[in-house]
Amino acid sequence: MRVHIATTILLCFALGHASPASAAERFRFTNVTSSSRFFTPRTQGGHGVQCADATGDGWVDIYVTNIFNPAENRSDLLFVNQGDGTFHEQGARAGVADDGFYQRMSEESHAAVIADLDNDGDFDIFNAHTWSGNHKLYENNGSGGFTDVSAGSGIEIDSGSPRGVAAGDINGDGLHDLIVSGWAGFPIHIYFGRGNLSFGRPTLLLGRGATLANQGIMLVDYDCDADLDLVATGHMVVGGSPGPIALFRNDGRGNFADVTDSSGVRFENEGANGWSFGDLDNDADLDAVIVGQHRSKVYLNVGGGRFRFQQILDRGNFTAALGDFDHDSDIDIYIGGSEAIYRNDGSANFELIQDIGIARPGADGRGTAVVDVDRDGDLDIVLVSKRGHNTLYRNEVNDSNWLQVRLIGPRGDKGAFGSKVYVYDSRHVEDPSYLRGYREARGATGYCSQDTPVLHFGVPAGEAYDVKAVFMDGTFFIAKGVVAPAEIVIDPNAPIR
Repeated sequence: MRVHIATTILLCFALGHASPASAAERFRFTNVTSSSRFFTPRTQGGHGVQCADATGDGWVDIYVTNIFNPAENRSDLLFVNQGDGTFHEQGARAGVADDGFYQRMSEESHAAVIADLDNDGDFDIFNAHTWSGNHKLYENNGSGGFTDVSAGSGIEIDSGSPRGVAAGDINGDGLHDLIVSGWAGFPIHIYFGRGNLSFGRPTLLLGRGATLANQGIMLVDYDCDADLDLVATGHMVVGGSPGPIALFRNDGRGNFADVTDSSGVRFENEGANGWSFGDLDNDADLDAVIVGQHRSKVYLNVGGGRFRFQQILDRGNFTAALGDFDHDSDIDIYIGGSEAIYRNDGSANFELIQDIGIARPGADGRGTAVVDVDRDGDLDIVLVSKRGHNTLYRNEVNDSNWLQVRLIGPRGDKGAFGSKVYVYDSRHVEDPSYLRGYREARGATGYCSQDTPVLHFGVPAGEAYDVKAVFMDGTFFIAKGVVAPAEIVIDPNAPIR
């Protein structure tokens, strides 16, 4: 195993605002939908939301997928970040609006995924079309535009009524694979990457994966064995099998075994729409938040591939967005479409905090993601709504208590999905008592959503930290003595400076 030591901070901001004292004051958001030009054209809202730097200028852009009626023609929207607090919608200009019809069915979609599918240092887009099944694969041309390379890619035109989409290396060959879930009675499709934006014929995940009326899917290493496992949720269950959640353990070669019943996780009596994962108790493994129609449940990872129930949250909808919104070094929870945030007390006990500037949209909020749109070091919230306007909330924590990490994988893949990042107090790497935060890079979350690939940590300003990134091939890289606030890039192929 090779070790890379980095001491160069590539980008650093210092804001220096005073921190409010009370818990309520620590959570304060402003609706900047209008001023940021995060407009909803005509009556179009959104369904899924994906966040990544699609144009390669260092600012995170927002892709919104749209679906409503097979006879309509709702385009997908690419909001390009202008770097001044505003966006410019350029889906059609970039070639990814996907407005049109295929065999008399509109090219509408629940979800897409933005990932560096060819390991060339920019983000490509895979969009799974729901009504037509005419899935599209777009190669990033490096200048803000995309080329449709679907033909010859191996991605089949399929009538599987897709819902969730995820990307990651599930068989350990260093190449991105794609997973597409389907609605009731349709199996989950797995496309194994062959390099150069080419994929093999789909493998079908049957069993419980085919009985769920699938909603959100994710690829996460929940059991800490260095491969990506699959989780799925179902709005309903066909055939009376247990549900509406499913957890599939990866054997390291891309073969999945259903371990739902032995995982300790349960979600009975109502449909589940999305799992979200984060280290809620700061012990370097991934805990789970499952969102149903009317409530959500928190489970803590106890090791050995098992979870224990922690808490019921009385808000439900589609997606839980997880992030350290108040910069106190633990992960909080926002249930998309609600008007409140659940504050983490530091021990994974959650308190509902209201009157924070987030209003219930009342328009069927669906996809929800966290993203630092203005690069001021805190996490903003984007919510897309099926039957109304999309919404962007700017976080007003405005302090210097943060670190952010951009990853590039050993094979040059931007985002390095599946990699893990640990932040320790300086000179205490591997000592769990000095762990400040743990994050995993991934290409999907919750229900039809994708958070920013820039990993965010709330940590006290002015102190030094060692940042350790562990990539999926087992190599790791340590950036030593990083002083907050800072944004750093970890690239194992970069020269040591």
